[in-house]
Amino acid sequence: MGDTTPRTHLPLAAAIVLVHAWCGTQLEASGLRGLFIKGPALAQQGLRPDRISSDVDILACPDDFDDICALLRESGWMPRPSAYAGDFYDDHSITFVHEEWPCDIDVHRRYPGFLADPGIVFERLWADRVALTFAHVECWTCDRPANALIMALHGLRGASDGSRHQRELAHLLEEVTLAEDERQRLSDVAAATGATLSADGYLGPLGLPPSRELHAPVDPNALRAWHLRLSAKDTPVWVWLDAYRQARGVRRVQIIARALWPSRNDLEMDATRPTATVGQRLRVRMARLSGGIPAAVRLLVRSRSGGRATPPHGGVGRPRGANGPERGLSEPTAG
Repeated sequence: MGDTTPRTHLPLAAAIVLVHAWCGTQLEASGLRGLFIKGPALAQQGLRPDRISSDVDILACPDDFDDICALLRESGWMPRPSAYAGDFYDDHSITFVHEEWPCDIDVHRRYPGFLADPGIVFERLWADRVALTFAHVECWTCDRPANALIMALHGLRGASDGSRHQRELAHLLEEVTLAEDERQRLSDVAAATGATLSADGYLGPLGLPPSRELHAPVDPNALRAWHLRLSAKDTPVWVWLDAYRQARGVRRVQIIARALWPSRNDLEMDATRPTATVGQRLRVRMARLSGGIPAAVRLLVRSRSGGRATPPHGGVGRPRGANGPERGLSEPTAG
């Protein structure tokens, strides 16, 4: 007879809350550790105005990451297909989609901006976790100072002029008040997770007390990648440059080739321009060549000049040397 189960089209807002509750229940039953970050938890904690999220974000314990992904697959959630660049852009997370749910689930193995070892970061955030209720189910999330730090890191790496990220970062700085004990905990968690340098544009203006905890060792590669990301702001050229920097041998040649002359599949996954005909695909590829190469050169010069993307105590100001958005190589599809 086939599947005659009625399909209910949930509003996105309801789906987000229900998926939080479902994931929280599944993690608890399986003995897996994960923290819900961003999303509606921020509104509950008074860190941003309430708005509807498009996905559910889980920061997984590194040791549990593969098992959490397997659990989602067993329940019908599948990794979202990605273009070639997605292998580099989303190495920190996997996005899962389900044909009967209107939202995604992003499972993070690490979170950009935390420059210490991911295991150290997770354990530090887990130690101060708190429970918030979604659809009558208690789920683990970060405490208010840690979620403020995560929100700031998210805002800093996307805070181009006029962007939603910039507006949320400005709200965090100008409208959100932290109690004195929260300011101290924010200072402590930033030091313990290697986020003091990466989040300086948020932490500096707050004038926080000195950390009571030792500063975690910072991965120099992660710090370079972070500065490159912030220098690029809203252009995806940094993805290719960072991938090239980390690759060796023939892999570098492959990255250059795909960056400058993407496959048909990569073009079709970029829905911003028509690619149905040979002529349309040729025009998109030529546009990438003419715009991407100059943007890459400018970003390389900027990153090698020693200019940091986030000026000390710079808040949400423009990065040094930034001249506005640079267009070129297409935005990688989330994967």
